[in-house]
Amino acid sequence: MIKILLLLLSFFLSVSSSFARVETHLDIYDRIHILSDKQYRHGKEGLFEAVGNVVARFQDKSLYGEKLTVDSNTGEILVYGNVRYVAAGVTVYGSEMYYNTKSSRFNVKNARIHSSNFVILGKQLSRMPDGSFVGQDAEYTTCIDCPESWIIQGKEVRIAIDQYITIKHALIKAKGVVIMYVPYIVFPIKKNRETGLLFPKFSLDIQEGLTFQQPFFWAMGPYNDATITPSVWGARGHGSEFQYRHNIADRKWFEINSLGVFDDLYELNKSEDAKEGERYFRLFGEYEHQFSFGRNWSHHLYYNGAKDLDMTRDYTEFTQERVDGSELGVSGFVDYRRPMFNFSVEGGRQRNMLHDSADGIDKSYVQILPKVNFSTTPYGLLHSDIPLLSNISVGLDSNMTRFRQLEKKEQAFIRNADRYTATPYINWNLGRFGPLFVNTSGKYNYQSYFFPHEKDRYFRKSSGEINSEIYFEIERTFGFAYKEKVDAKSIELTTEKKNKNLIGPVPDYGTQNSNQQDVILRNSYRHTQGFALKHYYTFNEKTDGNKRFSDQISDDHGLFDYTDALRKKEHQLENATFRQEIPVANTLEFKWTNSILRKSPGFVDPYADDRQLRDNFLYSKVAFFNLSQGYRLYDVESGSSKLTRLFLSTGLTVGKTSVNASEYFFYEQKRHIFNTSVSQSYDRFVSTVAYHYNNASDSEKQDVSVTLRFSPADIISTYFRYDYDIQTDILNDRMLGIIYRPQSKCWLMHISQKKTQIDTKYSFNFLINFNDQNFNSLDVM
Repeated sequence: MIKILLLLLSFFLSVSSSFARVETHLDIYDRIHILSDKQYRHGKEGLFEAVGNVVARFQDKSLYGEKLTVDSNTGEILVYGNVRYVAAGVTVYGSEMYYNTKSSRFNVKNARIHSSNFVILGKQLSRMPDGSFVGQDAEYTTCIDCPESWIIQGKEVRIAIDQYITIKHALIKAKGVVIMYVPYIVFPIKKNRETGLLFPKFSLDIQEGLTFQQPFFWAMGPYNDATITPSVWGARGHGSEFQYRHNIADRKWFEINSLGVFDDLYELNKSEDAKEGERYFRLFGEYEHQFSFGRNWSHHLYYNGAKDLDMTRDYTEFTQERVDGSELGVSGFVDYRRPMFNFSVEGGRQRNMLHDSADGIDKSYVQILPKVNFSTTPYGLLHSDIPLLSNISVGLDSNMTRFRQLEKKEQAFIRNADRYTATPYINWNLGRFGPLFVNTSGKYNYQSYFFPHEKDRYFRKSSGEINSEIYFEIERTFGFAYKEKVDAKSIELTTEKKNKNLIGPVPDYGTQNSNQQDVILRNSYRHTQGFALKHYYTFNEKTDGNKRFSDQISDDHGLFDYTDALRKKEHQLENATFRQEIPVANTLEFKWTNSILRKSPGFVDPYADDRQLRDNFLYSKVAFFNLSQGYRLYDVESGSSKLTRLFLSTGLTVGKTSVNASEYFFYEQKRHIFNTSVSQSYDRFVSTVAYHYNNASDSEKQDVSVTLRFSPADIISTYFRYDYDIQTDILNDRMLGIIYRPQSKCWLMHISQKKTQIDTKYSFNFLINFNDQNFNSLDVM
């Protein structure tokens, strides 16, 4: 028995000794803490060896391996077997590593650099004195879990952590197949800008061929840069894009963008895209600047222009975000602000794109050359608690606008004029009478016109307008919004007696989880109703002067803008904005508004002072219903209705379903403008159906649009958009697409079809994530 006990004791001692760990502290340049299974010292040579599950820590870095050798004289460290080096923002793996604690230089064989955004593999990797990594015959990819999807292989790869990655003599591979050679690539992984080549852009048009663009980014200085993009547009020819940005000072900057093409297919007034043997140079340019001087002065200028108007369609990828509307040209303003007034000058020269000649200029297009504005801030005359004299303020809005054609063409309407407008106003808050609030306002509209090409050169119109309103609101709140923490043991559970269908006894949940708490959210709802009665009254409206212009402003097409319309007759114009408003001659408007808001407890930030009781709630509109009806107080023509337009709008959100609708009804014409939409949202499916109907104008319009998005899995999403004109039986727009994104998120594929009234396009886009979800595209169209 004693022998058996001795044998067991010796066994346990041997086992415990085999699991013992030795810790040593070395002072060579920096203090190093080494933990391993076994350690040896060679005093004469100044060497130290650690063997077995080695862990070395120094500064903020860690080293792991099977064997470690330290030379205290030179500060050199050699690590062998399953080497791992961990530093801030990067982890390096390898089979063997040399590290110098004095110079922080190291060399790793069969290395692998692992970051949160990318992976680099190389036969040999070195850390330079400046902190950068250099790899020989290395490979770069963001496919952390799938390195075979795509890689960039280079003779030399240099990595500056949190700055940039440069690759020399790069071969871009997809699934092991070389698809491109690039002599030098820079991937920015830092905040500062860096001069170098950006990743090239590709696209393939079935009719026009392959497009290749190679951007070059030039970081000229801390406040300015340029991007030059030599390009080849397939059969169209070659050219370049250019961008220059400059931040001159605080709130002072300008930017230039241009596109120049030697087009082999294009020729003025040609109907087909076929090579003619000659190149036509085409140019599109854009310039914009914004200058602010102190708190008072500001200036903005914008210009866009093209040699021919067809560029906006032939090069849509460049022009669509730089063209807004149907004009090209220059426009700008200068603005001066003071506490009591505002003064500004605006104007420009525009080129009408709706012109029959692509290189021509529509000289009959009306230009604003210029418009001068002057307005005052409301000046308070009185503020008191006296009934009927609660608050009185006055102000003035005025402007002078010069309308000119480059070449006089006034066959139908007068198109050259100088217009002077002045609108003094008064706002009078009469105060509160019980639950009622009473306000009134008055203004005087005055316009004077000068026509340089007319015999009767003057025209004037004026009118007074008074708007009065009585309104009150009532509201009721249901419930109280808060978060409640309830002990798990206090939650009432269903027992056998309450539910006879249970098989076996119910576990004592409260006893087993007595220390746990559940959070219960309580919402509150507020219903608000508002009632208002508003009176519009226009008086003493007069016109005097040029009879031709007086007849002209009774038609929509004859107005320069809405200011020219006669106030008593503006609702009779065809313009939808005018018709949807209440006539201001002598009319009452009744308004009823309803809304239900939900208040929910939100996230509380414990690090934000004084916010817990004020900003920790979320608000959402559950439902609303609004009504507006006008009634004419003056005598109307026989057969006309005294009721003006009726406006209704409503909406409801229940769970993930939203319904909205609005209706304008015009009594005299028995016509409608109706809009409605229904949206349904789930985790993987979103749908929206919208319907629009309008017969208020001469041409009836009726169309429907459907938008669907479905993601059957995390890696696949599909979408469908359909816009159809029911009245004309014409398809306005249809788009169908599918997006495939692997779980590694290192690339994605996008296939789509887009059909319009003009043409049908198919596209296949392959986008690669080169760094930190920064996708660049390889497009095929």
